[in-house]
Amino acid sequence: MITPIMIIGSGMLNIDPLNIICTIINIIFLVVLMRIFLYKPIQKILDQRKEEIEAGYKEAEEQKEKATALSEECAKRSSELKDQADEILAKAREDAQNEYNRIIDEANHQAEKILEEARNQAKEERAEIFRSMEAQMADLVVTAASKVVGQANTDLINKNLYDQFLEEQSADAGKDAYGGR
Repeated sequence: MITPIMIIGSGMLNIDPLNIICTIINIIFLVVLMRIFLYKPIQKILDQRKEEIEAGYKEAEEQKEKATALSEECAKRSSELKDQADEILAKAREDAQNEYNRIIDEANHQAEKILEEARNQAKEERAEIFRSMEAQMADLVVTAASKVVGQANTDLINKNLYDQFLEEQSADAGKDAYGGR
């Protein structure tokens, strides 16, 4: 077995300064080449991926902000639409109540008009009945008076009796019409 001490002492291993310098130059050259052709492209790829990941995070954050803004806008719009719907319903209720009141007022007015017409018609019928009764009573009075007095039926006597009877009936009818009965 050969030990390191044997190799150095036997001259198998020569330390040559030129050989050391060439080896150092070769190592530096290899490091530079590796740096240029291996490390920089790998670093460039890593930087690109890092930028892509950061861009993805940034885009995701922007999308999240947009989604939040859209959600807030939708909530605001929904609230506005609800308010508009409430306003429309309130106006519809108010319009319906106004229409209801108008119809009720119109019906009450028509009912009052019908009642007034019925009252006027009743007054006219009552006046007609009184005139008819006056005429019948006048005939009865004239007949009764002519029998009682025993006088002949003359036009002047009939007229006087008739006028007297009408005056009495008018006074009595006035009492009856205005609370006499």
